[in-house]
Amino acid sequence: VKYLEFISEVIIKVIAEKHAADFGADSQAAMK
Repeated sequence: VKYLEFISEVIIKVIAEKHAADFGADSQAAMK
């Protein structure tokens, strides 16, 4: 289970980095 959770976190981080522009824009909009 821990192994799968680690894989999931890595995948999420990679996706977030690839979509950093859109992700950041959404985050900033939500923060304001």
